[in-house]
Amino acid sequence: MSVENNENKHADSFHYKEKIIVLIYHDISPNPFIKPHYTVSPEQFKNHLDALIEYGYQIISVEDLLKFSLYNHNAPLNSVVITFDDGNESFYTYAYPLLKQYGFPATNFIKVGFVGRRNKFTWDQMREMKASKMSFFSHTYNQHRLSEDGTPILKCPLFLEKQKRFETQNEYHSRIKADLQLAEKRIHEELGEQPKLLAFPFNGYNETVLEIGKEIGIELFFTSKKGTNKRNQPIINRLIVGSANHSAENLIEQIKQYHTK
Repeated sequence: MSVENNENKHADSFHYKEKIIVLIYHDISPNPFIKPHYTVSPEQFKNHLDALIEYGYQIISVEDLLKFSLYNHNAPLNSVVITFDDGNESFYTYAYPLLKQYGFPATNFIKVGFVGRRNKFTWDQMREMKASKMSFFSHTYNQHRLSEDGTPILKCPLFLEKQKRFETQNEYHSRIKADLQLAEKRIHEELGEQPKLLAFPFNGYNETVLEIGKEIGIELFFTSKKGTNKRNQPIINRLIVGSANHSAENLIEQIKQYHTK
């Protein structure tokens, strides 16, 4: 599905108002089936963008989402926000040139402690992209992993191997607060003043994480729970659309399910 090869018959369609749909991708690769659940091809991503244009969706920034969600600003009809998680270098290599070409904003939630490592983009690359409507926020500093029983470590005490015990509630609280504060500190140092937003690794969070986040000034929290987003909603739902088998047609059909929800 390419906007170059159709008449844009749906461009003026009304689908929904007073809500925003947020999409989530992770990685882009010419060989998406190496990690098919989290990866799209560059051609596939372009087809997604073309389909969004063809069907009349308005791509807005995550900052616009923040203003709508918490500060009573209006949002365009059929608003969609494009987000990526993890800070993968493929975003800079493949997604950014397309987004820049289309004039679309997008956000990447970065593993702050991994910036500049193998397969991750750098602060310099982020500063370059930020000048072209890209934005970058926290995916924690170093809490992007699972415990031995498969629980996201952001939402549970860790087992302390040397001491043969689990963290106390105070130790758990201190670890989470220190991590989230350090992530925000580094983002502020490198990218300047901007809103504080957090995407939960593996969708793992609890009331403790929310309380700590609010305490340090985080305004919006991003999940991978399906749904739309309305006013006065600080916990943001997102639709996962970035798998190797997710065609442009699949994308549109998935979004259509939320036109009336």
